[in-house]
Amino acid sequence: MQFYRFGTGTADFVICRSCGVYIGAIGEAPSGTRAVINMTCLDDRALFTRDPVPTDHDGDTTESRLARRAADWTPAAIHR
Repeated sequence: MQFYRFGTGTADFVICRSCGVYIGAIGEAPSGTRAVINMTCLDDRALFTRDPVPTDHDGDTTESRLARRAADWTPAAIHR
């Protein structure tokens, strides 16, 4: 795994060192560490049947981005 932080600096994006695919992201929220996973990376992805919802976060402020992640991302414990 390789961690990459974009310009906003609000999350670490996890990239596969072998193939370069986006695996997920990790960030801090007032409620603690949160993470999101790219389900298409999972071997058992067919178990997750919810249809994808297109999103556009280009207009997000830092505050709205952090609030959305706190609400939508899963609590996580990261061991690096």
